[in-house]
Amino acid sequence: MTETISNAQEKLWKTKTTRVNLQMSIYGRRARIFLTKDVIRVLGVPGYVCFKVNEAWDSIMVMPCADKEQMSFKVPDNILFSEKKMEFKSKAFTDTLMDRNVLDHQGTYHVPGLYFENYNVVVFDLKNNSLYSIDK
Repeated sequence: MTETISNAQEKLWKTKTTRVNLQMSIYGRRARIFLTKDVIRVLGVPGYVCFKVNEAWDSIMVMPCADKEQMSFKVPDNILFSEKKMEFKSKAFTDTLMDRNVLDHQGTYHVPGLYFENYNVVVFDLKNNSLYSIDK
């Protein structure tokens, strides 16, 4: 039996580029974390995503989850086809993340992610961060 793909689902994967950008950006000064739309896309455009941090705070796993789960964030409706962004604001979380990884709180950092299809998660290893800029 052959399954048909709806036009909306088909558009999720037909982009202008073949490169998938799985990236987290950490804005220390603004206490915000952004995920690229490709992170949401590979996770299947869930209603909510959550962050799971390992004990050392040097790795973050992003995965689909229920709205009541700890560290869950609503994915904006129609995020893939609009100007909306996947943004998280938590000063306490961002400050702890930056302190534990010895990152400058005035800096903006990019962290590449890896997708694990068997578990439907994207993992960001904070040891692989790159400094984008320092805000003064």
